[in-house]
Amino acid sequence: MSSMPSNVTDWNQVTAVGNIIIAIGTVILAIVAIFGRSISRFLRRPRLRPAIISGPPYCHKTFFSIPDTGEHLADCYYFRISVVNEGKESARNVEVFAKRLMRKSKDGTYKIISSFSPMNLIWSDWGKMIFPAIHPGTEKLCDIFHIVDPSERKKIPYEDDVRDGMTPDRIILSFDTRTKSNTKGHLQPAGEYHLEIVVAAENANPRQATLRIESTGEWIDNEDRMLAEGIAFGLT
Repeated sequence: MSSMPSNVTDWNQVTAVGNIIIAIGTVILAIVAIFGRSISRFLRRPRLRPAIISGPPYCHKTFFSIPDTGEHLADCYYFRISVVNEGKESARNVEVFAKRLMRKSKDGTYKIISSFSPMNLIWSDWGKMIFPAIHPGTEKLCDIFHIVDPSERKKIPYEDDVRDGMTPDRIILSFDTRTKSNTKGHLQPAGEYHLEIVVAAENANPRQATLRIESTGEWIDNEDRMLAEGIAFGLT
C-alpha cells in the first residue's frame, strides 16, 4: 500500500493550525463584544481628586451680609477644597461627606470629636450638598469651614458658643455642614484637627482624604498674614 504524500500531511497540519487561530480569534471577538463597552466605561470613568491651595480662591477673606440689603454684618474667612475631575467622563451627582473630625490632644494623639455629626458639606456658590456634574478637566470648590471676626460673631446665627476654649476674643472654627444642629457640634475651638472626608459621585469610585487644620485662635484682619500665621490648612 502506498503512503500518503508528505505535502498532503503538511497541508492538513496547516489547516488544523488555521482552524485553531480562527477559533481563538472568534473567542477574542466574542469577549470584546461582551466586555468592550464595560472596559471602555472603566477607562473613561471620572476620577475625582481633592486638592487644596492655601490662598484665594480656595482660602480667602470675605464677609457676611444681609441678603436683601447687602448690609455688612461681619468679616469672615472661608476655607475650601477643590474637587478635580481627572477622568474622561463627567462625574454626576458629586458630594463631599465629612466622615470624622479629630482633635490633637496633649499627648499628641488625635481623638474623635463626638459632638461633631458626620454629614455632607456644602458646595461653594451653590449652597447645596449635591453638585449635578463636574466635567472632565474642570474643578468645583466645596466649603470646609469658615471663621468669623470674634467681635462681630454674635450677629450671625449659629456662629457663637461659650463651650470650653471658646472665648469672645478667639476665633471659632465653623464647619460648613449641610445643617447646623442646636447642639452646635459644627462649632469647634481653635486647635489642631484632622477632618476625614469622602468625595463620591454616582458614577465614580469614592476617594478618601484627610484634611489638616491648625489654628492659633488669633483673628488677623490682613488676609496674607492670616493665611500665613493664623491658620494652616492642607492635606495630610
